[in-house]
Amino acid sequence: MLWDEILEKKRASSIALWCVVGDFNSIRCLEERVGQTTGLYATTDIEMFNQFISQMELEDLPLAGRKYTWYKPNGRAKSRIDRVLVSLRWLERWPRVAQLVLNRGISDHCPILMRNREIDWGPKPWRFFNFWLNDSECRELVSRTWADTKVVGWAAFIVKEKLKAIKCQVKNWWGGRNTSIQTATDVMKEMNAIYLIEETRILSEEELQRRIHLQQTYWEVALKEESQLAQKARVKWMHLGDINSKYFHHVINLNRKRNYLPGLFIDNRWEEEPTIVKEHIKSFYQERPFEEDEIKRAVWACGSDRCPGPDGINFKFIKEFWDIMKRDLVLFVQQFHDNSKLPRGTNSSFISLIPKVDTPQSLNEYRPISLIGCMYKILAKILALRLKVVLPYLVDHRQMGFVEGRGLLQGAMVLNETLDEVRRRKKQGDPLAPFLFVLVAEGLTGLVREASNSDLFRGIKVGSKGELVNILQYADDTIFVGEASVENVRTLKVILRGFELASGLKVNFYKSCLGAIGVGRETLISFAEILHCKLSNIPFVYLGIPIGANPRRSKTWQPVVLSFKKKLSSWRASTLSMAGRICLINSVLTSLPLYIMSFYRMPKMVTKQLTSIQRNFLWGGKLDEKRMAWVSWEKICRPKKEGGLGIKKLDTFNAALLAKWHSMWWGDVLKASGEDTSDSWFMDSLSWRLGMGDRIRFWSDAWAEAEPLANRFPRIFSNSLQKSNVVANMGHWSRGRWQWRFQWRRAWFTWELNDVQQFMNIVEARVLIEGVQDSRLWTLDSSGCFSVRSGYRALMDRGPSSQLPNVAAVAWDIKVPPKVKCFIWRLFMGALPTKENLLRRNVIVLRDQATCPFCNADIESSEHILLYCSSTDPIWKKWLLWLDSPTPLSSSFEGNFFAHPSILLSKKRVDQWHVIWTAILWCIWRARNKYVFEGEHLDGNRLLQQTVLYSWSWLTSFDKSFNYSFSQWEANPGLCIIS
Repeated sequence: MLWDEILEKKRASSIALWCVVGDFNSIRCLEERVGQTTGLYATTDIEMFNQFISQMELEDLPLAGRKYTWYKPNGRAKSRIDRVLVSLRWLERWPRVAQLVLNRGISDHCPILMRNREIDWGPKPWRFFNFWLNDSECRELVSRTWADTKVVGWAAFIVKEKLKAIKCQVKNWWGGRNTSIQTATDVMKEMNAIYLIEETRILSEEELQRRIHLQQTYWEVALKEESQLAQKARVKWMHLGDINSKYFHHVINLNRKRNYLPGLFIDNRWEEEPTIVKEHIKSFYQERPFEEDEIKRAVWACGSDRCPGPDGINFKFIKEFWDIMKRDLVLFVQQFHDNSKLPRGTNSSFISLIPKVDTPQSLNEYRPISLIGCMYKILAKILALRLKVVLPYLVDHRQMGFVEGRGLLQGAMVLNETLDEVRRRKKQGDPLAPFLFVLVAEGLTGLVREASNSDLFRGIKVGSKGELVNILQYADDTIFVGEASVENVRTLKVILRGFELASGLKVNFYKSCLGAIGVGRETLISFAEILHCKLSNIPFVYLGIPIGANPRRSKTWQPVVLSFKKKLSSWRASTLSMAGRICLINSVLTSLPLYIMSFYRMPKMVTKQLTSIQRNFLWGGKLDEKRMAWVSWEKICRPKKEGGLGIKKLDTFNAALLAKWHSMWWGDVLKASGEDTSDSWFMDSLSWRLGMGDRIRFWSDAWAEAEPLANRFPRIFSNSLQKSNVVANMGHWSRGRWQWRFQWRRAWFTWELNDVQQFMNIVEARVLIEGVQDSRLWTLDSSGCFSVRSGYRALMDRGPSSQLPNVAAVAWDIKVPPKVKCFIWRLFMGALPTKENLLRRNVIVLRDQATCPFCNADIESSEHILLYCSSTDPIWKKWLLWLDSPTPLSSSFEGNFFAHPSILLSKKRVDQWHVIWTAILWCIWRARNKYVFEGEHLDGNRLLQQTVLYSWSWLTSFDKSFNYSFSQWEANPGLCIIS
């Protein structure tokens, strides 16, 4: 196949700059083809084309000018089958490259112009970088500037001017320092030059000191660069410390590509001139006092690393300097409460256009995001937190958005159950078919309720209880549900018009659509003409959930699978360490299908496919390239404290998410429709909180203990004449006290009296409460309320147990970079790719090929290469000599880890030894890989120096109590750690 031939040519080539252009006759998603039938072949072709792009490690360039590149002569069919694909290195070389679709002539294809055009949108805004907070000069500068800036005026004006002064001072400070600061690349070049000199002669004292200085500088500069790149890339899920600079560079370039605005269609004409585009955007979007604690809560509720507004200040900065800024900030908020005034420029904002589709062409396909300044954001957050308390009492239960305790999925769940109910009626011959009018609006619930009460608008009644559904809202997304009659449609039009006149808002009919079940096409068109809207098919997507789709079919889940594959581009696996891949799986991949998994039970085939993608990605493979799994998936999904990686098991997580459908109005709809919302494991984890006792069955419900009394005392239960009674019927109130009254078939034998006494002690310890309803308790959480986390934990505990080494859980507590923790975890799990393990897995066939690369004297096992090989043993002896501990090492890693040198008495010193221990193992393993894969021979002295450097770097970065300079550490690490 053509894809395979191109892929082979790329793999055989050493060229990094790749550009693939042409008519591929394939599309990347169904939205890229209109007017042509799509079936299983189209889906398979899409999957194969996306797989080809991923394996080639190519990126699709931003498209401008048109959405489609091929048009059928009859004008009914069109698709995007022509495109330009480039490598990541190409994007690094030309970051503003894009493809412009030109007007076609007599051909059915449009020509594509690839160009790299820098558009001047104006000066770049200043941003505060978090790594500056680690610089004492910066902190001192901020404190001094805030104290020394004297401004006369009201509080808001004072805060604004002080922030402005800090911005100028920090900008000048960094501008002066930035010209003289070396990059990590510069430092590494100079270090390598010294290493080359060292191979030919002994270094002079000056050169030796310079090397020590460079080694210390490199780690500091690399961490700063990583922090800066991570903040620019807006990557929130990754732990820093692995120096994943290559990954961050790629993310920044892809973000630039995605957010690149090449131009817009304005009045049916493509415009690229910045002044015209800016003007068009501008015209398109045109009584309790505040306390310090409340203001602080609002500040801390704001994300630290969210993109700042025109002032360039993020909330990480404000939190760090809260002690010196709080007086002015509190006074500013309190004065705003009194006079409702803000100084000029305080509420200024940047408008950032975020693409809603892959190839946006007009402003309707962008989502405007206002990036406001920190002062305005503090006020907005305080008001939002106050509103949060009263909103549940003010907003109708049909509104699911912005109200605590109501979720995005509730509306989707109710709507889907309503459609199922309608389909059942349709099969039973019900003449009333519903219609769905989907539009963007707000504040309509009251009008619809009045129309429904007056029998002017008829909704849909669900189930035998007749639960009425007529309107569902999430924020400003609204769905009307009603019978498909012309009277209903006209009533709805009157409601919408009245809403427009009363509110001053306009219904956006561009985004509105009409769909129906069991209604003829002509009738549906006539309804749409009354409402002046578009037609919609069923199933359709509402709040990210496919409504009306069959969740048992794999096709329904294809968007989730494609999202997984999109997030798992091959370059991500190759540019991330294993720790980075774990973070990506946990923080991004598990959340991708979260909404749909909270709504539908995932088919086993889809679960297996997604798990396979996760597994391949974890072990560094490409999308459909199976890699060797060194640890079973069952063990990987165990929590970190049990020795696993804490990656969620999708089918178990799915079951835990589905267990939360058990209350509120939308729960009534589910019950009315006959849906079973509980599994047996869920019911087994429920108990009762005793109130009046009129809902709790005395013998068969778990209310007095964790298990029912009938199970705990079977003989007593068999003697009861009240086997089916509720608790309230097992006694009576007398003078304000509850008295138990039991009825037995016979008198008790003497040998039964001990059990009877235990039974009475348990029962009499429980007290009924008059006027209070019995309520259910979730026994697996201290709060008594169900949480997905506790449900998932319960399901994992019920599953098959996986025996993991006890020491594997300890790896995550060592104060080293995340990728090194993963290395230690693999070491404890016996999952390092040593030659012994490769021989066991038949990757190496001959035993002679599995000997140690350093000594060739024994099989290369983890213990041999890392602990007692004759080439690496001197490293351990030197460190033990520094620590004045001649004790020989244990031959097992577990014994080796816990048998620390006896001179280290405190836990802090033992923790520091574990860092040193890890550094030695890490450096030996890196030296082994360089020897095996690059042919670099082992240099014992350099290896020892590396262990010293890495241990000092990690202790400096992750242990706040460690304060030795590198020169002190290099002279005698043992003296530093013992003293």
